Amino acid sequence: MNRPCLPERPRSHTLEQESRDWVRGCFPREWTVEDVQPDYGTDLRVEVFEERRPTGMLLDVQVKGTDAPIPSDECFSYSAKVKWINYCLTRPCPVCLVHYFAPSKKALWLWVKDYAHLVLDVANPNWQSQVTATLQLPTRKEFGPGSMGEVLAYLYSGGWLSLIDDYRRLLEVADPLREADLLGLTIPSIDEEELRRLCAVFPAQVHDRIGRIHGILQHARDQRPITRDDGEFATKHLRPLVMWAAQERAKLSSCRSNLKQIALACMMYEQDNGTFPTCSNWRAEIARYVGSDSILTCPSSPEAGYAINPIVAGLPRERAGQAVLLFDCDENQKTGALRPTARHLAGANVAMTDSNTRWVTLSQLQGFPEFRAPLAAS
Repeated sequence: MNRPCLPERPRSHTLEQESRDWVRGCFPREWTVEDVQPDYGTDLRVEVFEERRPTGMLLDVQVKGTDAPIPSDECFSYSAKVKWINYCLTRPCPVCLVHYFAPSKKALWLWVKDYAHLVLDVANPNWQSQVTATLQLPTRKEFGPGSMGEVLAYLYSGGWLSLIDDYRRLLEVADPLREADLLGLTIPSIDEEELRRLCAVFPAQVHDRIGRIHGILQHARDQRPITRDDGEFATKHLRPLVMWAAQERAKLSSCRSNLKQIALACMMYEQDNGTFPTCSNWRAEIARYVGSDSILTCPSSPEAGYAINPIVAGLPRERAGQAVLLFDCDENQKTGALRPTARHLAGANVAMTDSNTRWVTLSQLQGFPEFRAPLAAS
């Protein structure tokens, strides 16, 4: 008896179902994994549960499948439509691309939003004008039940992109000298030089935190596995460090404003008297030109303040030339010597004889030919 001619289920449909079922089985049973209908660009929506309670953490998963084997190269190239990448960027939760290889029943994966910002934006800033963009999935980064620790770490961090952005901001606020360079970067230079520089800025008790965060972010940027503990650690400690640096940067700016006003007062004194104030009595001499005594103390150290450079004190401006006029200082209680101090992010503020202010490292300050330290108080 001849069978009637009937439609056949294409392999693409079978592969699609197989790949979704395989990916679904990788997530812990207590998590919810639901099909997304209608499908505009993601296949599964996952919600994380801990101890049978929802955490509110969600991720979307786009699943792709192939009958080809995993390539032996370092990366598998996947051509994605730019419209789909843009859709992922609009999603309120992280989006994970999982590419399933049926012959080996293995899969590769990456975080789409981070890849777009950290790789595509840097390697090809005009990628959004294209129809497709190539995503490189590292072949060493396999997806499976063993990946759930890294998934949790990523979700706890709010996405590595936010942490790396925080790290970039930390570099910006912690180093005034390099601010202009850093503002143009998409990805910070996470290397040992940056680590040493940050450790020079921060109090010694947080150096170990900075070192660990530095290593965690280096792993994240290189798309290497991150443990859940590391994700929680970076999330917990990086933001407070950023806030601390931002507060110190605000104090630095306030201090420079103080020095600017004091320097202008010194210039007005020089115009009226023919010389800059004297080293021994400069505060009293500029009192009538200063609106408030509060500007004579540094916001980072209310018990300390500023000193006038005795090399130019008492000189006419023409003879003083372009030199350091005022600087952050601490007084040695035993000798009375005034020493410039690295009060602001491992550096000091100075005001020049033209009233311009700047932030310098102590080594730069010592290099000024018109400045010598320690300075003996007169």
